[in-house]
Amino acid sequence: MIKKLLPVILLILLGTVTLDAKTFSYSQVKSMPLSVEKDYYIWRFLMQRSTTATQAKLIIKDAKYLNKKLKVAYKKKTGFNASIPKRTPPPTRNKTDWKARSNGNKSFSYAIKMVERNQLGKAAQHFNAAYNQYVNRWEKDKCLFWLYKVTKKKTYLNKLKKSYHINMYTLLAADMTNSKYPRTIVTPSVRRSSVYGLDETNPIHWAKIKAKMNLPSTDLEDLADICKSKATIG
Repeated sequence: MIKKLLPVILLILLGTVTLDAKTFSYSQVKSMPLSVEKDYYIWRFLMQRSTTATQAKLIIKDAKYLNKKLKVAYKKKTGFNASIPKRTPPPTRNKTDWKARSNGNKSFSYAIKMVERNQLGKAAQHFNAAYNQYVNRWEKDKCLFWLYKVTKKKTYLNKLKKSYHINMYTLLAADMTNSKYPRTIVTPSVRRSSVYGLDETNPIHWAKIKAKMNLPSTDLEDLADICKSKATIG
């Protein structure tokens, strides 16, 4: 009796697995951002029975990297070897920051030379230029400190005290104004339980955020605030 029922049970189980296995449409995968996460979903799409050879030939062009699984799945679906087009690398924050820092260093070095020559007006101009060129907070704070030193304007000192970064310049500012040192460890208060429109378990959502992080135009502090919640911190 059990032997007779076994094939039926297996068919039911296989049917359940097939129903539970999520499938993806071409448009769903196509709309995902270029990323290694998307490569996984391209592979899933290629493995679907419903995917046509024509769709496979189109979607493979969206792969970021061609790994072995993608190559095998593509060849099985189309009979051809997979290839992806050459792409122009997108602008990245690191390259932009490197150029900005290089320019900032030049301006700062020139400002120090002006200080040595006692040309404080010119020094202030170049410290200000360096402040605008630098990206890292501590380097901006360094410029604010020297701007205060050459101009004696307390506005620079007050601005330095408000810096979120703890470094020798912010500590010196606290000393100069007889203020309290900033706390070295701050436990953020997070009220939101989750971020609207962001599924923290979905790798594609994180891939989109990662892409935004690398854009030179992105304000990382604003992006961090947008993504801050109890579900996303870790």
